[in-house]
Amino acid sequence: MINGIMTLSGAWEKLRSDPILKFLIVSISFYGMSTFEGPMMSIKTVNALSHYTDWTIGHVHSGALGWVGFISIGAMWISGVMQGLMWRAINPDGSLTYSFIESVQAMHPYYVVRLLGGTLYLVGMLLMAYNIFRTVFGEPLSAIAAEHGAPEDRKVATV
Repeated sequence: MINGIMTLSGAWEKLRSDPILKFLIVSISFYGMSTFEGPMMSIKTVNALSHYTDWTIGHVHSGALGWVGFISIGAMWISGVMQGLMWRAINPDGSLTYSFIESVQAMHPYYVVRLLGGTLYLVGMLLMAYNIFRTVFGEPLSAIAAEHGAPEDRKVATV
């Protein structure tokens, strides 16, 4: 994360005018926050505060969705600008410099990144839907406990 941000060392003014850099810096920031927060949340006193709270869920989602989402958005932005410039490029005689097929071929790597990012989002949403379905319509805890021979009257410690 530090390496990614320090790449702009001495060129921070580019961040004001380049929208792609803004997306990339935000994605790197999400990645950095998430990777810093993870080890911090393993510290006993911090874990006592964060365990079983939405903080843990937010931490995971900021890393996954923030990093993947903003990196994918940045790649799509780059490809869109490139695509627009290719469509507008003309030769001195007024003919188009690039054919439509050439612009699609140039966009292929960006479409792959978009596919990967979108697939990660889709898989995450499907897992969430499955989790909600199992939570709502799954077996009651007592049936699971009886199946595994666990006593149903076990006390659960609360803080």
